[in-house]
Order: sequence, then C-alpha cells, then structure tokens
Amino acid sequence: MIGAIVGDIIGSIYENFGIKTKNFPLFEDISFFTDDTVMTIAIAEGLMNGGKPDEYIKSMKRFGRLYPETGVSKNDIKSYIEYCCKNNLSRTLDAIRPGYIFDVSCQGTVPEAIISYLESENFEDAIRNAVSLGGDSDTLAAITGSIAEAAYGVPDNIKDRAIAILDDPL
Repeated sequence: MIGAIVGDIIGSIYENFGIKTKNFPLFEDISFFTDDTVMTIAIAEGLMNGGKPDEYIKSMKRFGRLYPETGVSKNDIKSYIEYCCKNNLSRTLDAIRPGYIFDVSCQGTVPEAIISYLESENFEDAIRNAVSLGGDSDTLAAITGSIAEAAYGVPDNIKDRAIAILDDPL
C-alpha cells in the first residue's frame, strides 16, 4: 500500500505533463497526495473491516467526503478541463440557456453539465441548473449529478426518493 501512496505523491506534479524522462526529482515542495491515495486507504480500510462490498462502499464514501476536492477549487477544475480538454467553460448558464437545444453529442452536453456544477451551491442546485437548460435534460442532469455527488454528496431525502422509484432489478 505504501508503494501506491509513494507513487501517487511522486506522480502528482507530473500528471498531464508527459515529461518523458527518468531524470526528475522524486519529491518537490509542491508534491501532494491525490484521490488515488485517498481511495487506496479507503480500500485498505474496507479490507480490514471484513472485505465485503458494503465495507468498501462505506469506507470509500467516508474518505471521499473527508477529501471531496483532493484540495482544488472549482476554478482549478475549470482551468484544468479547459486546458486539457479544450472545452470553453467560461460561458454562463444564463448565456447558454436561451439558445440551447436538444443535443445528444458529448460536445453539446458535457461542457454544459460541467458548467451546471461549476455554478452550483449544492447538489440540488447543480441538478436544477442542468435541468433548467432544457434539451436532453435527463442526460445533462445525470452527468451533473455524478459530478455534484463527488463534490457535495447526495442529501438523504433526495437519495431516498430516487431509490424508492427504482424497480426491484435496479
């Protein structure tokens, strides 16, 4: 387990830079642990608590809530996605909403879902943002919901209501 943690910390500052050399410092003052370390520790805790699926889920949720943002702001997320994915996330929901139409493409859905999260204050607000755009609202809200869950968690009342709607096989 320590090997995974060491690798995560060392690799943290080189991710997405493709340095293509073995000549680099192992640790820098800006080295940090990421979600990989957090989830590695969660898996270890799940194993120590019996190794049953419920134990893994419980540990991953607990550690995920302790470290919901691996220390980055919404602005950092926005900048990273704009840089790496070449998506324009500088638009606002108010600017998108009037002309937005049903669009099932990734290019026409994912950036809008991310913006719905970026402009949100909590889980419910994120979902309301996504649906308010119109178009393929179930897909927009599903993508936004997955992002918002990682950041905010899902309130019990919303989670319970959704689970009650599912049929037995689901």
